[in-house]
Amino acid sequence: MRSITILTPLLVLLALTTTANAAFSTVVENGEEECFTIRAPANVQSTINGNFDVLDDELSPDPIGVVLYDPSEKPVWRSVPKSSEGTFSVPRPSGK
Repeated sequence: MRSITILTPLLVLLALTTTANAAFSTVVENGEEECFTIRAPANVQSTINGNFDVLDDELSPDPIGVVLYDPSEKPVWRSVPKSSEGTFSVPRPSGK
């Protein structure tokens, strides 16, 4: 019974916490361009994390570029030019 007593507060805490987790993976073929929209939950602090990687070492990383935009289409993060891989973490304040 002791384990149930310990787990109950933990389960209540988890039930009161709003969390949205998602994963997205895609392949962009050589010579193609792709755009994606990711919408974070409204009125809560959130962070969008991710990475990109050119899997074919034979391909030049030029002109590969990754740009993240806010809802008003203002760039909030850009990859280093000619990078074949990278990571990003962009916080989004609540209420936006």
